[in-house]
Order: sequence, then C-alpha cells, then structure tokens
Amino acid sequence: MTDQETIFQTLGVKREDLPLSRREAKELGAKYYLGPKGCKKSDLHVGVLRTHNSECYECHLDNRRLAWQNMSPERRAKLNEKQRIIGRRKTELSNKARGFALRDTEARKVAMEHGLIVYFTGKPCPKGHQNPPRFTRNGECQICSQNYAYEKYHNNLKHDPDYTAENRRRVLIWQNNNPNKKNLNQANYYRRHIAKILEYHFTYRQENHEKIRKRQLDWAERNPEKIKSNAAKYRATLRNAIPNWASIEQIERIYMNCPEGFEVDHIAPLQSDVICGLHVPQNLQYLPSSINRSKGNKFPTFEMSYGINGINLENSFLSVDLLK
Repeated sequence: MTDQETIFQTLGVKREDLPLSRREAKELGAKYYLGPKGCKKSDLHVGVLRTHNSECYECHLDNRRLAWQNMSPERRAKLNEKQRIIGRRKTELSNKARGFALRDTEARKVAMEHGLIVYFTGKPCPKGHQNPPRFTRNGECQICSQNYAYEKYHNNLKHDPDYTAENRRRVLIWQNNNPNKKNLNQANYYRRHIAKILEYHFTYRQENHEKIRKRQLDWAERNPEKIKSNAAKYRATLRNAIPNWASIEQIERIYMNCPEGFEVDHIAPLQSDVICGLHVPQNLQYLPSSINRSKGNKFPTFEMSYGINGINLENSFLSVDLLK
C-alpha cells in the first residue's frame, strides 16, 4: 500500500496545504482535498479525495492499475500511441509558447538554459520561412534542415548501394535488439495508414495480375508437397464443418450458380482464431475474387459487408437467392 509521503510527493503538495472540504477546494480551484471522513473503502488510505467526483485518489490509482492489467495488448498499444502523440503536441506547444516570449537576441541562450529543443525569434529565416522553429543545438531553421535532408536522401543517398546496405544493416540490428518496439511501430504505422496500404495493394493487384499469377504458379511448381498438404488440410476441415442437418444439394447448387468473376465465400471462416464457421448454405455468399482474397479469414473485424443469402448486395455486387 502506498504510504502517505509517497502520495503527497506524487501530488506535489503538502498535507497542510490541501483544503479540508470539497466546497473549499472548488472555491480555490484545487484538484484534491482532505476528506473529513477519509476513504469509504479502506481505512489504510490517506483520505485524499478528487474534487470533481469525491473519489479516493488511491482507489483511483488502484482501479487504473487493475484496468491496465486486464487490458488487451492491442488496446494498450493504441493508448500508448495516443499518449505519445498528445505528449509530442504538448511539448511542441509548450516550446512554441515559451519561445515566443523570448523574441530577443538571447533567445537561444535562454532556450539552452531551459533545455528546449527548439526556440523562436519572431523573424524569418534567410530562405523566407516566417518565424520558423530553430534548433537550439545549432540555431538552424527546422524547415530548412528537413528540406535539406529530404533532398539529400532522394537525390544522392537513396540510390547509393553502400548507404542503403549500411542503413539496412543498422535497421536489422535495432529490430533484433528491440522486437517489441518493432512490432509496436509496425502495428501503429499500419493503423495510421490502413486506407493507403489497402489502396496500394488493390491497385498493385489490378495492374500486375499476370505477374502475380506467374509468381504463384512458379511457387506451386517449386512446392508441390505444400500444395497437397494445404489441400488435404482444407478437405479435412471442410468435412468436419458440415453438420448432419446441412443440405448438400443446396450447397452444390450455390457453387454451380456462382457468377463469373465471383467466388463462394464463407461469411464466418472455417478456420480462424476468433470463430470457426460451418459449411452450410446460410454461411455462404458470393464475393468478387479480389475482395474474397483480401478478406481472408477475417471475422468479425473485416469492415466491409456484402450481404447474406438473398439480401441485396450494394456497390455493384450481385443479389441472389441462394436457396432456390
């Protein structure tokens, strides 16, 4: 249990400085106060209460700690990324606000004393950028430095095999030493640019259909045993996914009536970490080939829905009655 000294040190106040009632705390604009009756849940708590809801501060910390322990890794990563962005914005705004108050020749000196990364002078840089942030370490315009680095990379270093190999080596060393950070960065990048990534893959498949097909055939020729193994595994899964009450005749009719350019898709995939569906008419739908391949075994997080058994399929997809 947290002792009293640690609690008051965390809050950054002394015990005698805290208000003794909620009304007094509201009048003074204080975030915390000492409750006259202490904590309602534990006699071991100091009795520091939050002004806006009269909740015990130590109970609040315990609840947040418990919620964090029970949180999924995906949710934790999302919150960490959100806090990182908020912290970066606060730092930029704080640096800018403090820098605007230093519009004199001593701005850089004062910024170095305060440990600021950038500072402002209120004057344009030699290339005309109006009041840009300047690096404290060298006094250069931040925008000019970014433009110079961008041009240097794309005009020279990007096509230099030695630089590319060395950079790749450093990246691999860092990734091997920091696998958790690597996975988190990749997940955050994918989440921030998911629309752009999906659009790129879709365009690439449309423009390189023959190239992809040739690559798939080459792989199939080099790995016949894997093709047979995957086919056998799928047949076994299919047999286990057909219940006794399923209509084989209806399933065969659905496959026979599949339109050209479409494929029969399992709405709930037969194999998935989330759910394992059945091979029954109610779990089948027609999807365009490209959409079906990109859907994979995603369920239910796949955001696009195309209709089930006779429900009208919008966005140029077919409307069919599968059970006729």
